[in-house]
Amino acid sequence: GGADGPAPPDLEGGDHRAPALHNTGVYLSYSCLSVATPLITSDLGYDNGDIGRVLSISTALRIIPKLLSGVVVDYVGGKLSLVIGVLGVAVGALIFPFGTSLWWMTLMWSFVRIALCFPWPAIVKISSKWYKHDEMGKALAILSLSFLFGNSAAILYLDVFVFFGIGWQGLFLVGGTSTIVILLACVCFIRDSPASVGFAEPPTDPNNLFGDSAEASGSRPEGWREVVIPISTTGAFWVMLGAYMGLYLIRQVFLDWTTQYLQQQTGCSDTVANIGYVLFNFVGGFSALFLGYLNDRLTQRQRNLVLVAFGICLSLCLLTTFVVNRWFIDYVSVWLLIVLVCLSSFFVLGPYTLPASAVSVRFGGRKICATISALMDGCGSLASMLSGTMGGLSDRADGWAKVYLALTAVSVFVTLLFWIYVFVDHYDTRFLCLGGCQRFYAEQEEAKDKRRAFDAEETSGSTNVAHHDMETL
Repeated sequence: GGADGPAPPDLEGGDHRAPALHNTGVYLSYSCLSVATPLITSDLGYDNGDIGRVLSISTALRIIPKLLSGVVVDYVGGKLSLVIGVLGVAVGALIFPFGTSLWWMTLMWSFVRIALCFPWPAIVKISSKWYKHDEMGKALAILSLSFLFGNSAAILYLDVFVFFGIGWQGLFLVGGTSTIVILLACVCFIRDSPASVGFAEPPTDPNNLFGDSAEASGSRPEGWREVVIPISTTGAFWVMLGAYMGLYLIRQVFLDWTTQYLQQQTGCSDTVANIGYVLFNFVGGFSALFLGYLNDRLTQRQRNLVLVAFGICLSLCLLTTFVVNRWFIDYVSVWLLIVLVCLSSFFVLGPYTLPASAVSVRFGGRKICATISALMDGCGSLASMLSGTMGGLSDRADGWAKVYLALTAVSVFVTLLFWIYVFVDHYDTRFLCLGGCQRFYAEQEEAKDKRRAFDAEETSGSTNVAHHDMETL
């Protein structure tokens, strides 16, 4: 509790369910194009290269909005940004089938991708106000399941309509309408902060960049300096950003190439290859929950050492997969390769979910957590563009072995950054932020002024007053 009212309910109260459903609803529209691509190519005569150009252009156009979306969320507010983002995705999906030219599809899908930049930073912003800092890991781990499982659930949902013969235009209308329904249902339950229902906001993590003062507990930055200076001068943030970009790339390679890898290396059926793909996300979800639980139970240094341990295990898994593909591929079954994929998933997706969620709140507090989350996610997206290049190594002799050797190198680099993060995070100080610097230098100037006043009074013989001032100083 606090002066402003009673404390909000604990995590077990279920406040995380509405934003999780909200974020999952986004994928009912976002997954439409992947499900509808065979129907579009059949009806309109386009080939996969045409659809690929639509995807590539829309991906490139969303990079800058993705990097800046967190700043918008921090200034506008979490709930409003969430509603605008989800509504934009739904409207884009509903308008998409009203044109058949490639330029129209590119324009509408770019609109969908840009709108998709806002829901996750908005959810991080809302969560920063509702949950105590020692619950944040578990809360955001639960919420992260909405994007780990949301895409797969949406594809299964849309496949039902394809099975019953719906066309590609109807598929987009179904996806967009379903998202609107979930938006209307969830907007009634999501509250931007506990204050809107008479609760006091829980205290922030005292280790955030703004400290634990009353000024630090504000929900929005006072100006651009309070966004730029804390981020640009905090070494731990940049080290974690580099590690996150590596994890993002490894994850993207698995998402893009797992089914082809299993089919080409073992000749398995599409069904078995898809099982391996689904298990990658499924096992990763458990890893996210496990690491989120540890994040709330361990000290700051212990949490960082766990990340190092996960990085070492991931490197060993990828190295083992390289060895198997290089020398023993003729002697193993597809199920052994799926087991190795699942092990890699456990050690990559757990650490992957933390930087853009709980770590962002820990760095930015309530003020700039969305900005940090969006920067993490945006830079990770830039790194993921190398996925096609890495997957292209599979066309060479022993190609898949080379792919996993490259992934092992990336994982070793990530592990080294986690080691550096252990020490940098320990010595980083929140005085690096603008507010901390201002207070620090103001206190130094005040002390100098008092010292000069004391010296002047001592010279004039005002001993009693000087003695009093010295005691005050």
